[in-house]
Amino acid sequence: RGVAARLERLRLAAERGVVGRWWRAGEGAEAAVAMLGEDGYCILDDFLPPETAEAVAAAAQGAWASGSMASGVVKSGGSFARGDSVLWVNTEDPAAAGVAAGAIPEDGQASAAVPELQSVLEHIDSLVAEVLAPKLDAVRSISTRSHAMFTCYPSLHGEDMEAARGYLRHVDNEKLAGGGNPSKDNGRILTTILYLNEGWEPQHGGALRLFEQSPPLQVRGEVLPRLNRLIAFWSSGVPHEVLAPRGRDRFACTFWYLDRPA
Repeated sequence: RGVAARLERLRLAAERGVVGRWWRAGEGAEAAVAMLGEDGYCILDDFLPPETAEAVAAAAQGAWASGSMASGVVKSGGSFARGDSVLWVNTEDPAAAGVAAGAIPEDGQASAAVPELQSVLEHIDSLVAEVLAPKLDAVRSISTRSHAMFTCYPSLHGEDMEAARGYLRHVDNEKLAGGGNPSKDNGRILTTILYLNEGWEPQHGGALRLFEQSPPLQVRGEVLPRLNRLIAFWSSGVPHEVLAPRGRDRFACTFWYLDRPA
């Protein structure tokens, strides 16, 4: 009941507020903080001005159509664990910036400059720094943001549809695995995912399925990847998987906030 009430509070705040701004102060900000603090995740619909969300969605779809994305990489679980293709992106090409800084993107080395991200980054940084950090201790430990990552989970068609893949259950930071293992800590504190799929409905599959940490296979909820929906969750505390899409390619843009340099 508590989760449902907090989700409804967020929904009403978005409905009553200004698209792209409703979460910045007042009831919207309080509802976002409350849900992340109580439940470990929060869902913000109408997060961006519509034209910004549409521009980023077009950029992601264009990257996929042009063949710019590379297969996602997992460190364990085998290639079957993950069915997406990815492209590391920022307002400037992350590969060029990474070489200059002595680092390169992970999860495949494909990268590109996407100027349309500038407004997105400003909005998400504002959410983290101005809304969440003043109220949540864990957010105050954040020191930097990763490059963004476009993902596409391609849908297959016809007789091949059942062979479409998502991403098996995992956490984005394994530092709590086995009772706590500092060597598994990759620095990720907060995961934020912006969904880029206009008109997405339940029959299209592709939901983000959230699990309890204990018991480990108990489902907490499922989130459809609808256009201009942002989900934020604790990277080490929310096991999740991506269900395979059906009949449509599934696009998203992920950002991680870390307690150390990216």
